[in-house]
Amino acid sequence: MTATTGATAPTKPQRWYAVFPSVGKATVKAEKLKQAIKVNRLGAVVPRMCFQRPIPGRYHSECYIGVAFDGAAPGEFPLGASILLQPGFLGQPLHDADGRPKVFAVKELRSWMGAEVDTADYARTISFRRLTRPRPEDPFGALEVGGQGRDGADDTSGFLDRTVNYDRLLHWLTAMGTGGMTAFQSACSALGITGADGESRRVLRRLRLLGHVETSADGARWSIAPSVLTRVTTAEGEPAYVLCGARTPATVQALHEAGSVISQPQPFGDAPSVVMARDLDGAHLLAAGLTCTHVTTAALDLARLLPDIDGWVALLPEVPGVRPHSYRMRRWGVDGFIDTATADVPGLYELSTEDGNGRGRGSGGTQTFYRDAAGCWRRGDWYGLRYAGQLHADGPAPAGYNETNRELALLADRRLPEVYERALVLASGLLPERRKEWLIYAGVTPPLLESLAAKAQLDVQRQG
Repeated sequence: MTATTGATAPTKPQRWYAVFPSVGKATVKAEKLKQAIKVNRLGAVVPRMCFQRPIPGRYHSECYIGVAFDGAAPGEFPLGASILLQPGFLGQPLHDADGRPKVFAVKELRSWMGAEVDTADYARTISFRRLTRPRPEDPFGALEVGGQGRDGADDTSGFLDRTVNYDRLLHWLTAMGTGGMTAFQSACSALGITGADGESRRVLRRLRLLGHVETSADGARWSIAPSVLTRVTTAEGEPAYVLCGARTPATVQALHEAGSVISQPQPFGDAPSVVMARDLDGAHLLAAGLTCTHVTTAALDLARLLPDIDGWVALLPEVPGVRPHSYRMRRWGVDGFIDTATADVPGLYELSTEDGNGRGRGSGGTQTFYRDAAGCWRRGDWYGLRYAGQLHADGPAPAGYNETNRELALLADRRLPEVYERALVLASGLLPERRKEWLIYAGVTPPLLESLAAKAQLDVQRQG
């Protein structure tokens, strides 16, 4: 006779809550979380959230976010939810004394949190308190401060829509391959991204920083860059690959089949989303039918090839026949442009066809050039020319480096020349995040910092 035993059905892991400190503008955090959950299809494992209730008459430096997790034992995060634990999203939760995430039941949160809401629509139904901002001298005082968008104004609405439109723009650029600025402006306008020429050129600059497109020397034409998987280091110090250049939905789907892939938005949705792959090798790529080229460390390779700032200036196109005394001249000083009667020292100069009283002094409008030590006049991108002028007028640029998070902070009004900034952006595949007057670049490794700091004359203060 054979004995039989009854099998016990596995129990479904119970829902549990983790609580995350949040510093910065909560509406921005809400929009970023909303998109990350949607793009990475995490609604089933992160079904609900709640936010700390505002306390009338009091001003608080932070609030707390309660997040429900399904699909794993209490204290363990479900597969796929690690994207939300990165700096810039939720970060790290409150921990017990033994270092494990502290587990909360929903009834424990009801006395100090607002009502639970579905992650699909929580950003539209919760009001948030005003939060403090870090001091100007401390760029790492908060994970996220302010809600400044492209023009420094509060810009949290339409976050997801902008990212989707930028992804569509990159798909269109990939299909076209190359084209002129008129076609590019028309595409941006049709997608609701921009409405003016100046805006579309800023969009193009962001696409160049991310390695998606290149432009001709005169800026009249653009071309899509080849699809490349460039190696980056995540906030946890783990290797990963970011997809740069040409992109189609089929390419992204093939990457999903070849390994572990996550997508996340750019700061404020102002560029195509980041597609990051892990656990990839040549066999995976071939099996998925991908022809993407591996680039081991594009950011570091580029930084090591760059000259110092004086060498970069010497490579800029020379502008012959400039007669500065035919114009009203202003040279960049400590506080901006100041009038000058001579152009006898290196620096950034503004040459205008009007004198101080608005009277015409020639033709050509206002032009900005850099005069080098040899007396040659050179043209280049505005940020780069300004940075070179600031070095002569103000000295080395202040910078902060958080060694723990591998973040580099540069003042927004001392932005690096584009090719130097591209090396910083390619380190993570992310555009810089604005924190008050600072720009924060993620994924900057110590070797990359050392290479750029000497060449760009950065005065780096280390933290962490």
